[in-house]
Amino acid sequence: MKFRQTNMPTPASAKAGFSPSSGYRFEHDPRLPSQKQVKRGRRRPDPLAAIWESEIVPMLRLAPGLRPIAIFEEMGRRHPEIDFGVRRTLVEQHPWLPGAVFKAFSQAKDKAVDMLADPSASKATLPFLEERVAQARALMSDDFWPYGFEANRKTLEAFLRHHHAQGLSSRLVKPEELFHPGTLESFKI
Repeated sequence: MKFRQTNMPTPASAKAGFSPSSGYRFEHDPRLPSQKQVKRGRRRPDPLAAIWESEIVPMLRLAPGLRPIAIFEEMGRRHPEIDFGVRRTLVEQHPWLPGAVFKAFSQAKDKAVDMLADPSASKATLPFLEERVAQARALMSDDFWPYGFEANRKTLEAFLRHHHAQGLSSRLVKPEELFHPGTLESFKI
């Protein structure tokens, strides 16, 4: 920027044909943008940062063969407050995504329950598995792991009532407020 040798940054930038902010940026760092390797940082905080060293690393040291999905599921159970869900930006770009994810999980659950009840080839090493499945169905109906909003409405309402009564929320939250609208209704065809 030869104009900068005789002018202040703003007039030098104007004479060179670019904005004053670019002039100041060049003065601070004369490299061209193509010469800079800027690492893109995270757009949101790492949800596992607080528990990585204290929980995940010790777990991996004790059982180095753990599958990542097992660690992910365990952390979801231990820390339900951590958001492992679909990113809001993805939902904004693809409004159908929450419903599709819910449908995929529902189909996987249905398949798992069907496989569990299949007596031809046991899927678990649990003694008397067929009897246990029959007991669970007798006690809790065929859908003993209900998925979907309506199937869990009473449970959600009770949870939110207790949550508010214990002072954990400033107001009584409606169950519908917890979920994306695309997951509130499910249809069977």
